[in-house]
Amino acid sequence: MAELFSESGQSSDVGGSAPTLRGVFIPGIDRATFPDGLGLVTPLGGGGSLRNYTGYGPSAGGSPDFTQLLDLTNALGSFGSGSGFDVSFEGFVGPTGPPGPPGPSGLPGTGFSFGTPSYGLLALPDDLEKIDGLVTDADRMLYTSGYTLFEEGWEWTERQPAGDSDGQWQAVASDLDGSNLIAAARSGRLWTSSDSGVNWTERQPAGASNKFWTGVASDDTGLKLIAVEDSGVWTSVDSGVNWTERQPTGGATTKWNSVASDSDGSNLIVSKEGSGGQIYTSSDSGVNWTLRDPSGAGDKNWASVDSDSDGSNLIAAYGPGRLYTSSDSGDNWIERQPAGASDHTWRDVVSDNDGSNLIVGNSTRLWTSSDSGVNWTERQPAGNNNYNWWALVSNSDGSVLMAGISTGRLYASTDSGVSWEETQPAGDGDKEWRGLAADSGGHYIIAGVNTGRLYTSIPPISYSQATWAETDVTQVARNFLDDLTQAAQQTTIGLGTGDSPEFTGLTVSGLTASRITATGASKELVSLAKPLIIDEGGTGLSTITNHGILLGSGTAAITPLGVASNGQLPIGSAGADPVLAALTGTTNQITVTNGVGSITLSTPQDIHTTASNFTVAGATISDLTQGSVVFAGASGAISQDNSNLFWDDTNNRLGVGVNSGFDPRVGITISGDMDILHTATEPDDHAFEVDVDAATLGDVKAIDIVYTTGILVAGRDEGIILVNIDETVATGGDVFGLEILSTDGSAEIYGMKVGAVISPIRQDSGTFANPTTATDNTTGPADVAAMKDGDIGTTTAIFENQNEYILIGAAAAFQEVEFILTTGSSGAGIKPTFWYSTAGAHQFTQFTPVDGTNAFRNTGVVAWDASDLTSHGINTDTGTYDIKVIRTRSSLSTPPVLGYAKTAATVEYLWDKNGDVNINSLTLATVAAEGSDVDKFLVDSSGVVKYRTGTQVLSDIGGQAQGDVLDDLNILGAVVSDGQFLVGTGAGAFAYESGA
Repeated sequence: MAELFSESGQSSDVGGSAPTLRGVFIPGIDRATFPDGLGLVTPLGGGGSLRNYTGYGPSAGGSPDFTQLLDLTNALGSFGSGSGFDVSFEGFVGPTGPPGPPGPSGLPGTGFSFGTPSYGLLALPDDLEKIDGLVTDADRMLYTSGYTLFEEGWEWTERQPAGDSDGQWQAVASDLDGSNLIAAARSGRLWTSSDSGVNWTERQPAGASNKFWTGVASDDTGLKLIAVEDSGVWTSVDSGVNWTERQPTGGATTKWNSVASDSDGSNLIVSKEGSGGQIYTSSDSGVNWTLRDPSGAGDKNWASVDSDSDGSNLIAAYGPGRLYTSSDSGDNWIERQPAGASDHTWRDVVSDNDGSNLIVGNSTRLWTSSDSGVNWTERQPAGNNNYNWWALVSNSDGSVLMAGISTGRLYASTDSGVSWEETQPAGDGDKEWRGLAADSGGHYIIAGVNTGRLYTSIPPISYSQATWAETDVTQVARNFLDDLTQAAQQTTIGLGTGDSPEFTGLTVSGLTASRITATGASKELVSLAKPLIIDEGGTGLSTITNHGILLGSGTAAITPLGVASNGQLPIGSAGADPVLAALTGTTNQITVTNGVGSITLSTPQDIHTTASNFTVAGATISDLTQGSVVFAGASGAISQDNSNLFWDDTNNRLGVGVNSGFDPRVGITISGDMDILHTATEPDDHAFEVDVDAATLGDVKAIDIVYTTGILVAGRDEGIILVNIDETVATGGDVFGLEILSTDGSAEIYGMKVGAVISPIRQDSGTFANPTTATDNTTGPADVAAMKDGDIGTTTAIFENQNEYILIGAAAAFQEVEFILTTGSSGAGIKPTFWYSTAGAHQFTQFTPVDGTNAFRNTGVVAWDASDLTSHGINTDTGTYDIKVIRTRSSLSTPPVLGYAKTAATVEYLWDKNGDVNINSLTLATVAAEGSDVDKFLVDSSGVVKYRTGTQVLSDIGGQAQGDVLDDLNILGAVVSDGQFLVGTGAGAFAYESGA
């Protein structure tokens, strides 16, 4: 004969393990659900065995006492021929929670019939057995002789969120228990369900139109949702009723592809594919985002991302490309190689709750890992062939997995991928499986088909069958059964290991009143002695002195030490009990003051850590290194950093960032950068002052700069001393880039001297004007008006993320751009790279100008030579000559804010190394006499010197034609007639006179 027992599907009390005890089960002493028995009812009489399968509930075939379902563990049955006691149970019900699938209508179990006469203990095991009666021959009993396990497959139900028609179901997600679901259709709509897929509600984050939905995710409650489509990211905190658009890239249109959420919806990860493909994470439910770059190589076609339950362990893959994991929420990433060190077209990646169990699939194979991606095992659900594994899902611990092939079948595993079985939600045919999601236990699965339907499922149900046989009962066993039967007759609560009896009152004979009880050597209850000894958890004392201190004495009673006075403490004494004594001080060193419950230690010298005058003569601190300059660390303790702050006591020289190789002169040596940040507090304030006394010595320098150009190439400009002046708020006054003053004396003082091969001066002359083009992270031609309006009151946040850029352009080529910032970038700046446009659509070549903005940390001018830009041309996207600036720094707490930018096209004037001067004009206060009468310089009325020939000079001063005579440079005119001559008139003038 055989019985069926439930292995899954009802509750934790339903059987789960194969029977291990092949023998007797005593109701009231044991339980059917424990793995040491199967709920046998052992008869004490003789007769045959009979199987009987009945319906639900007790039948009144015997005494009513035997029909109480909650009180049958003590029943001793005596049945004659023809009578009977019938009890049976219904089949188990489906799991609780959201309306689950109904349980089977009832499983045939154990049936027993009592013959004449028969005595036995009756019980109702809480699995699927049915008890009718049992009779065996005298001195015989039943035992399990065989055990077989049976399983039913996955049970699927088609769901129709959008009606009875095919949809391109691309993405699905589930909450913790599978009640709240969300499903997204590519080129379709978004739907949610709160009853495990029975009913659905359309959601419209992006309006009442079809969208290219590509990914959805849910928190554990189904309240916080996130959904992405080609051009947008949306989040909801009320199960999809209301939605908020999020902008990880600052509003730029992009192709979002995958999304994942942690258990409470606070930590999110999204990815995009195609041009500009990046990964972003958020720790505040999507309000703010951080760019992540696992590959370290910029844009990638990120295909899939996933997260553990707290957002710390992440996994991401791009294709064709590589696979990466992170254990610190995306700050750092490690490349993983399930398929070797080569690129693969990854389709889907999935993580369990703690990120240890992973499953990943690409266009050919499937892998699992149980150690967060360190080691991998290839899985072959469909055999050793290449398949396009597009859809994957895992339960919370990675034990239940499901994997779908694009244009193929669906496979499930309940042992972390070791073994697989095909399941057929849509019948025996290939489908384009795209979306899979599961509850935490893997009990409820939702699966979506591209150009197909949506399905939900419950996992397989298993049953076991036990086969019974009879064997002889020895006299010893018979006596044991009689004793157990007698014990069971005396109580209605049972004595089983699984029972939890409750008593409103209990009297036990054989104990002493008002004593603590314990179990004796035979596990009987006994009364303990009074007072309770140490070995039994007592003190061995009847009374204890008030306020006294107690001492241990091994197994003997506790010894009172006595009552302590003010300031007394138990002080150890080697080999003896401690004694009560007070602390004593030392004259001129420590003073002890005893109080009520207190001891105060003080020093008569009044030295303490907060003393304003604390002097120690000749103090030595042993753990300091020679030469270290000590300072207060973060905790306030004295600290040292010998490699970066060092005092050379031999040369009296301080080293900052260096501790060796000093100039053997008194001073300071700094290795590295040095910034001086200063805001004036009074007139004639100095941010950096050098006072030098040459002391009549020669070759003394106040500032000595040794500058090595290295391999400097065309297109790069260097400024050894860069003075960048921000005068945007100035209304007048003079600013001198270099001012040199000297007292009177006999030395020849020169403002500047340059040596051989050095051109003394080069001037770039021009004025700043509003640019024609100004764009923020776009190729154009759309301008940002506030960037080029010359108004500092209208601002634009720029360089908000790594790799963002701006374009500044003008109709003609230019050589300088001023950037007026209202907020400078934090830290070391944006780490900019500079590019100039060449002919074509958004074609740029990198160059290195002089950056007066200090990486956009301050307002300043960026300048270059026209010759540096060898092929500067018009960007056809904007129609202007453009300069492009790109932010390359990945992490920046405060990006810059731009008031406006202006450009300047400059003209170059030069005093070169040969002494030749190219200037626009020259004004001289005094012109010395020129000895030559061939070529002359004249100064016109505006003070401009002109180079003129002799003929031009005569013309300039009114020179006349032949025959004209000049009278004090006044024209006297030509001779009128023959014989005329000049005669003085006496008035300082001349006149023509004739002989008459």
